[in-house]
Amino acid sequence: MASRRGRDALIALARGIEGGSSPFRELTRPQQERLFHALAKSLTASGGRKPKAADVLERSAAATALLSLAGTASAELRSRALATYVEAMSDERVQGLRYSMLVNLDASHLSLEGGAFARVAKVREQLLPRRPPNELRNVRHYVMEDFWRSEVAAYKRRGFTLVKDEGDRVTFRKGERTVVVIKGHENVLRDIDDPKVDWIIYSGHAQLGGVVEQSLMTAAKEMKGEKLISLFSCRGKQTVGDILEQWPGAHVMATFSSSYGPDDIHVLDKAYETFEKGGDYADWYRSIVGSELIQPKANYILPHDARVLAYRDTDDDSLKDVSPVGPDRFYDPSRAFHRGGAMDLKPRPNGRDPQEISGEKIDHAVSYANTAFFYFAEENRAAPLTVPETDRFIARGWYQSDGDEPVRIERIRRDGETYWQVSFNSRYAHQNRNALAAMLLMEMQKQLVLEEKGRFDAIDRLRGLQLVGIYADLMVPFADDCDRLVKAVAERYGFTGVSWDVVSEAVYKDGDHGTATKKAIDYLKKHVQVVA
Repeated sequence: MASRRGRDALIALARGIEGGSSPFRELTRPQQERLFHALAKSLTASGGRKPKAADVLERSAAATALLSLAGTASAELRSRALATYVEAMSDERVQGLRYSMLVNLDASHLSLEGGAFARVAKVREQLLPRRPPNELRNVRHYVMEDFWRSEVAAYKRRGFTLVKDEGDRVTFRKGERTVVVIKGHENVLRDIDDPKVDWIIYSGHAQLGGVVEQSLMTAAKEMKGEKLISLFSCRGKQTVGDILEQWPGAHVMATFSSSYGPDDIHVLDKAYETFEKGGDYADWYRSIVGSELIQPKANYILPHDARVLAYRDTDDDSLKDVSPVGPDRFYDPSRAFHRGGAMDLKPRPNGRDPQEISGEKIDHAVSYANTAFFYFAEENRAAPLTVPETDRFIARGWYQSDGDEPVRIERIRRDGETYWQVSFNSRYAHQNRNALAAMLLMEMQKQLVLEEKGRFDAIDRLRGLQLVGIYADLMVPFADDCDRLVKAVAERYGFTGVSWDVVSEAVYKDGDHGTATKKAIDYLKKHVQVVA
């Protein structure tokens, strides 16, 4: 391992590479050789049952630097550098780092030789599994009330035998597989620590990710026994990263966009048929008949699908492991302010290096905003985006500023498409994730409306407040905390007459499928004043 000074320099070098620098192009061949040997030494894992954070960070920095060196070295040195990198990746015990190394190796498009192929394939199988973790004999299927009758009927049609009917809990059996179907959408991940349960299924409305978000808060922190988790709800991709962060070994299946009950039942039909024949995830996907679906077949993201990579932020720096602007090139899990914090939307001095602050709360805020504006665009012509323009917000971490602005939103173009990069002022790092999400909804609404029509009027501001109200209704469990949040938004963004009683009534008037509808905004206009 390197000295403290050498380790700090290596980490700084890796952060520079993460930021886009290519520092090794001008090195001479002898300099590259010396660097290669130093990096190879730093990649060697230390002993002990539990890894030290500083050692993991050094290995991660060495991996980032070694892959960058391989991209600029001669063919012979490149071959040795890649062989060393792949061997270290294969031996790495910290799953997050191993995963990051694979993602970046793929993104480098560097050619591998010899036994490196087999090593990479083995790592890929661990991170993007091809087969279910076991025979899936014990299944728990949670079903929201709206879908109860159709899902229960589907099991009878699939040839399952009804064993017990307890009203809100029905048990079916077919061969050696037992399925317990439970009515409800709360705590749907409660079986994660039951080693006897192999497969957890949820069918119902996502509530903009709220069903899974709330379930993660109450579920056990440790997964006992390998599990397949299937989310048959709209835009399940929003919470895939959260599930995999909490239980890295889980196999997760989700949806890309809106899903429909008949589609979900068809896909689950094919799952049972496939697994009864001993098939894998690829077989399951091939068996889905696209012509029988309302949505495209690609709406379903299975555990072996590389798109899963795009929904993970393994090191909680807010940079997705894979995004349209490239991979997160440095696995850096040593971050402060991971969770919790204030909810007053007020800045505080913060002397920390933004690179050292966890981006978990930013990732949550940006993921939710992507979903919120998708539904806004889908349901309401007053939205500042069209549906094809949604899902384009990219989290980019924290930045340092002397100002009180909460976010920086940068519009960029990549491959002919428009994206918005979102970074947060580190003076708000002490705020909790609800506060960051609320500010981002207001700021994004303002930015997009100004881009669209050049002005941001009172009605547009009320629509932003309504977006915050919907968020609070879904994500904040207690009414008094909802009241604190919306009043903090009112103070910061110039509203009077705001309380949770008022905002929640407007949310109720939006209904299940509306977003900032005229009925809801008209109600807010009568009870809330917009001030300069």
